[in-house]
Amino acid sequence: GIYMIDKDGYLTFVNEQLPKMLGYSKDDDIIGSHAFRFLKKDLIPLATERLEKRKEGISESYDFTLVKKDGSFITAMLSSNPIFYEGVYQGALVVVNDITDRKIAEELLRESEQMFATAFKGSPIAISITSPIDGTIYDVNEVFLKDSGYTREELIGNTTLGLNFYSKESDRNFILSSI
Repeated sequence: GIYMIDKDGYLTFVNEQLPKMLGYSKDDDIIGSHAFRFLKKDLIPLATERLEKRKEGISESYDFTLVKKDGSFITAMLSSNPIFYEGVYQGALVVVNDITDRKIAEELLRESEQMFATAFKGSPIAISITSPIDGTIYDVNEVFLKDSGYTREELIGNTTLGLNFYSKESDRNFILSSI
């Protein structure tokens, strides 16, 4: 969505997408509302600081939690650009992108990575992460280090063939084909 605010932060223009994004219908007149009306309340002090930056001529992008008409929240990336006329601050043009799904996906990825790291590090079985292409070793767990007798520095970046983990490359290829 796109909106414009005047020098005091009141909406002077909204495109069709912004009200839809916030759960308003085209009949809901949000022109004249203060932009802070759509912010999570604890973000108003930070939004006030951001608004002061517009008055100083600074453009920036940032993430904010916006409040929809039904009280639910979305995470949005706001790209805000000041508008000046004859050197006097008139307001700002703001482009709003709903990034809620992206933020949820990022959080799920972080949780998944944490679960993998916990399983990898805490496994009672020796585990290595290697390239299927050339056998380059990217990481190993502590059990692998103990069982192999190598240090992490000796392993990481080397190949399984170079370290003679396989007597022949065909042995490695056979194992790869069975995975």
